[in-house]
Amino acid sequence: LHLCDRRQRQMCIREEVDKQVIRNNILNELSYGNMTAREITVVMHRHGLATEPTRQQVQPRLTELTQEGLVEVIGKRYDSRTDRHVALYHKVE
Repeated sequence: LHLCDRRQRQMCIREEVDKQVIRNNILNELSYGNMTAREITVVMHRHGLATEPTRQQVQPRLTELTQEGLVEVIGKRYDSRTDRHVALYHKVE
C-alpha cells in the first residue's frame, strides 16, 4: 500500500503522466521507422519533448514497451557517437 500526503500523491500522479507521455512519444517516433534509443531521444529533444538528447531519457520506457510487446528489438545499428552497435527498435503493429 502506497501511503503519501496530498503533495506526494500529486507528484506520483505527475510522474506517471510523464512516463505515459514519454511512452506515447516513443511509439509516435517509431511509427516513422526503426530507430535506436539515442536516435529517438535526439528527435524528441529537437521537438522539445525530452530535456536532453541522451538515451537515458527513453531507455526505461523502451524496456517497458518491449516487455509489453508493443516494441521489439529487430537487430543492431552502428552508433558513431559511441562507436558501438546498439539495439534497433521497431514498433509492433
